[in-house]
Amino acid sequence: MVNFAFRAHHMGNIHRLKPAVSSADADAQLKLGLRYYQSGEVTQDSEDYALAAHCFQMAAAQGLAAAQFNLGLMCYHGRGLPLDFVQAAFWYQLAAEQGHTDAQLNLASMYTNGEGVAQYDAESARLCTLAAQKGNPGAQFNVGLMYANGKGVCKDQVTAYMWLSIAISSGFTQAIDKLDHLALNMTDDEIDEAQHRALQWSETRV
Repeated sequence: MVNFAFRAHHMGNIHRLKPAVSSADADAQLKLGLRYYQSGEVTQDSEDYALAAHCFQMAAAQGLAAAQFNLGLMCYHGRGLPLDFVQAAFWYQLAAEQGHTDAQLNLASMYTNGEGVAQYDAESARLCTLAAQKGNPGAQFNVGLMYANGKGVCKDQVTAYMWLSIAISSGFTQAIDKLDHLALNMTDDEIDEAQHRALQWSETRV
């Protein structure tokens, strides 16, 4: 009964949004796509996912980064579109170029794992850093790990500590254990320097 009511509620919203699909209103197309996608998550109806993909494609064709990102997700997971890492990377790339931080983070992961693109740690680090600088907590955590392990960047414990501290300040609590472990092999001066740099970074964000 809950699922049926949820679907009825969303279908009502869908009917109200439908006229916008043919009006070249990318934001409305995105919203309609999200309604179909949410309905599909509840009903597991493949038709809902396909309709969501259609709406996202129309919005993405108009350059809407959020729609391009959503298409990347759908291609990556094979929902509403065929499972296709190459296409997922294509859509993530378009969104990432517009500064969509989740797209940058997901594309970075694909470069790390060589999914749909050539494995390339330096490009993964570049993308993660872009997203981290814009405040994406997951990217801040990943950049911290990259510097801690010297993956895609030169190993630098101070910079690693800085980014892990920033990630924690952004609410990414999974970074706490990593930060504590990293601190075991750092001097007090190094920790002080990392904390100072993290504070400076945070102040520039205000």
